Amino acid sequence: MAKSNSERFYEGFQRFLAQSGHEQPTDGEMDALLQEYVKLMNEDSPLLASMAEEESADAFLDRAQEAKSQRERLKWIRKAREIEPDHVDAALAEIEMTAKNPYEEEMLLCELQQKAEKQLREQGDFCKETVGDFWLIVETRPYMRVCHAYVETLLMNRKMRLAAKECESMLRLCSRDNLGIRYTLIHIYAYLEEEKAAQKIFKKYHGVEETRLPLAMALLSYKLGKEEAARRYLQVLLDNTTDVKQFFSAYGTKKMETYIETLSSYGYRPHTMEELFLIFTDHLYAYGDAPAFFFWAKMVLRGMKRSAGKG
Repeated sequence: MAKSNSERFYEGFQRFLAQSGHEQPTDGEMDALLQEYVKLMNEDSPLLASMAEEESADAFLDRAQEAKSQRERLKWIRKAREIEPDHVDAALAEIEMTAKNPYEEEMLLCELQQKAEKQLREQGDFCKETVGDFWLIVETRPYMRVCHAYVETLLMNRKMRLAAKECESMLRLCSRDNLGIRYTLIHIYAYLEEEKAAQKIFKKYHGVEETRLPLAMALLSYKLGKEEAARRYLQVLLDNTTDVKQFFSAYGTKKMETYIETLSSYGYRPHTMEELFLIFTDHLYAYGDAPAFFFWAKMVLRGMKRSAGKG
């Protein structure tokens, strides 16, 4: 998970403050310095360019992102670690590139998560006052990226209850769920057939024109033999997402393989076939072993229409 543009802006501004001798500016000074920094950015100032070119762990990680080969990418990642051995993002990038097997990756990520948490606690960024606002606090983002990678590895290793526990912790730390971990968690609950826990997630986060949550709830309800409830969730899906019938009809056919192969890594159109197939591929552990659900939903949807006023 790469850094966002907002993080890069924040890091650049911090370098600007440090090199201009204003590491602890007053509120009034901060506003003026921020305006000056934005002005220099808009002018493509050589001053900012020289700051960015300094040998820092972040600068080397930026080079790693732009590398044209895996070998070159690993070289810059290791350069970053040489300069700053405790740099969490650099350590995460190295693990993801060099772990020899899923077990080793899980162990290394678990260890890194503990180290990253210790760093945050020592900095005063992991405390009662910050819980709930992680990710909004930029310093917590490397830790959250490690947690996210750890969850993905636990899922790959089919440690579903451990993965659920980690997701629950991430939602406690970041109540706004900037990383979208609720989608992973509700699919884990569907896999484990944990109805009450899944309903809690659905009620808390479900909004207008949602796709991922009702699809997971339809699957869970079907698995529990609650077909009427599953129908209601399918209706929510049908009302807010296009191509629902085509999605279920494509299951198990060559057409489905074609759709999956053409999914773009650059994004998707929400509430369309693209999102439905992305959900399927992202949570294959939940949907891959449930072919009967797809055949049942295909049959049920034949007699269903969008609710009045839903297009």
